[in-house]
This record gives sequence, C-alpha cells and structure tokens, in this order.
Amino acid sequence: GNPMRRLIILFIIDVLQVFRVMLSPSYGWNTRTYHVAKHVDIVYNVTQLLQFIVPRYVFFGLAFLMVAFALCDAAYCARLFKAGEIHQIGPIKVLRFMVAVVVTTLFSSIMKWLLIPLDCLVSEEKSFSSFFHGEEAACTPWGFPEIMASVPTVILIVCYVVFAITVAFISLGTNPLSCAPHVQFTGRIEALFIISKVCGTFLPFLSELMTPVAVSVILCAFCLAVFQWHLAVLPFHNLSTNM
Repeated sequence: GNPMRRLIILFIIDVLQVFRVMLSPSYGWNTRTYHVAKHVDIVYNVTQLLQFIVPRYVFFGLAFLMVAFALCDAAYCARLFKAGEIHQIGPIKVLRFMVAVVVTTLFSSIMKWLLIPLDCLVSEEKSFSSFFHGEEAACTPWGFPEIMASVPTVILIVCYVVFAITVAFISLGTNPLSCAPHVQFTGRIEALFIISKVCGTFLPFLSELMTPVAVSVILCAFCLAVFQWHLAVLPFHNLSTNM
C-alpha cells in the first residue's frame, strides 16, 4: 500500500546518504568512486542544484534551525505530558513530522550541514572562515568570529545525537506488557544504526590519528554487525508486530 511504498522511498533516500558518507575519500576511496556515490544520492543532487541559487552556508543555517526547532518541540511535548495535557495533539504531530525528517530521512545530510563550520578540517570544501575573511582565508574554525558559530554548533550536534539515539531507542520499543512469543526489543538496534551514521560522519576527524583503511574497516565492521542484528529481529521489526 501507500504507507509501505512511502517507507521504502524514505529508506532508499536514507541508505543513499549513508552510502555517500561511507565512500568518502577520507576512508581511502578514490575520487572517482566518491563521485559515483554522491551522484546517486538524491539529497546531495538536490542540494547541489540549490547551491546554484543559494550559498552553501544557507544549508548550515537551515539544519541548525530544523534541529533546534525539533529539540524545542520535544522539550515542549515532554512538558505537556508531565503536566497531563495530552489533549494538545498539534505539537505531538509536529514532533512526529520533525523526527521523520531530522532523524529518519535526512540524518546523515543534516549532520554534514551542521559540520560546515568545521568541515574544512578534513575536506577540501571552502573554509567557513572565507565567509568572514575573504575567499582565500585559512581554515580557523576556533578563531574569531568563527568560534561564535562553531561552539554553539558543537553543543547542538551533541544534543542532536542524544535526541536521535533516544528517539530511535523509544520509537520501536516493544510494549513491556506484550505476551506475544519471540517479541524482541528492536529500538536498541535502531539506536545502533544511528550510532553507525554518527561514526561515519565523525571518524574522518580522526584521520590524523588513524589510517583511512583502519577507519574504513572499523566502520564497515560496525555496519555489518548492525545489519546482522537487524536481520535477527526482522520479523518483529515493527511496533504493531510487537504489540
């Protein structure tokens, strides 16, 4: 049906983003391989087209606002539940939509966009400092005034990662009162999948401490383990099945 078709489309969009991240030159892949990977990523192609119209830093601002809004809405919904005001459905529906966007569908891309102020440390992208000091500016994310964007971004990324892992852990949780046979708690596997995406984004920053091959082996081993755990609970990988 349409819901299943929608889920498959979202899954493909998510997987293609992860595929692009894993084939980064930071992991030892050559540039041609990376070009193939990034040009099959739907989100990457859309953002590249948009960059003909808007600067790259607009995506940083968009990601920052989306994540900040999702976190604020989550805090507001938590306050509503604590106060027993569960009749206010609007903020909950908004939160479900934001989770579908920032946690499920666009997580890898939003992480990359949030890292734009720091991206020049591990890539050949134009330095964020060039926005303040001119086109030929060196990469100085901890200089002034760049640090005014870098520090809040790091704090937001930490909150975003904790939020995404928590949501993934809870969203596919099994009903603790369920008596169905062989029911398994799949939320922890979704949380591990989020952690694997986070590792794929941040491991390049350890490139000076580890060789690209070592980083790639660690990431691939982790992803294969998560894949095996997914297969192990596949029949129950659905909240309605676990109820």
